[in-house]
Amino acid sequence: MSRTETLAEARTGEPATEPNKPQHRDRHPRAGQWFRRNALWIILALLFAGLVTYLVVDRQAAAQDSRRLSANNPGPGGAMAVAEILSQHGVDVTSTDTLEETTAALERDPDASLLLYDPRGFLDGEQLSGLRDSATG
Repeated sequence: MSRTETLAEARTGEPATEPNKPQHRDRHPRAGQWFRRNALWIILALLFAGLVTYLVVDRQAAAQDSRRLSANNPGPGGAMAVAEILSQHGVDVTSTDTLEETTAALERDPDASLLLYDPRGFLDGEQLSGLRDSATG
């Protein structure tokens, strides 16, 4: 035992350690060191969790129809509740999105009633007259 080792023991009350020998606490890194060492994986995990959350929310939002007075829109501006009530009372509700679909639906059922909602005026006078004639038989 050398004189410096004895002096180190006397000061700290613990046996002197070798300079190159790792201490016990070095085997267990502090939280800050662990986060720095694993920062890339933490960031990738957070990005992945964010992407999954976005996709789940986006898929649920895309499944709903948000058009005004749509029979598939369950929101306050939609007509899904009205369509379901009519269906419960024996009325067949057919929702169409194009002029061709609407005309074909009216031709399949000559006794059908037509509810037309064209707030932007896409249909011209001739198309509206054709729909009226198809609806009245």
